[in-house]
Amino acid sequence: PPEDKIYTPLFVGSAGKQSPEEYYLRDDDGDNISSKNYRYGELTGIYWVWKNQSLKDYVGVCHYRRFFGDSNGNILSGQDYAGIFSEYDIITSKEMEAEGGYLSYYNEAHEKKEQEIVWICRCYLHHVLKDAV
Repeated sequence: PPEDKIYTPLFVGSAGKQSPEEYYLRDDDGDNISSKNYRYGELTGIYWVWKNQSLKDYVGVCHYRRFFGDSNGNILSGQDYAGIFSEYDIITSKEMEAEGGYLSYYNEAHEKKEQEIVWICRCYLHHVLKDAV
């Protein structure tokens, strides 16, 4: 992980596994759904943060190999984030053009079983979100 203390490594899906490094937090401690990582991926880590961490003003999630960076390719620091959040409420990746829509784009790069799982998750999330509003 980057050396900036703003980044705290969390071993997601850690239930029953050995941490890659001693200093990693684990998502199988406290209130957790770590054992369901095979279905929910990074969401088990987000759930763990929500239920077990005293949240500050901002909480973000990035993949262990994919960090937000500036136009020079440098990984953003805590100071960079402070400057961005003085003007914006959220940081996300660049918009992506996918000919035929995102699902078609995803289907080209993944196996049929993965495609079916994504479809089931989309239907479930649509149902959950529809009932939440």
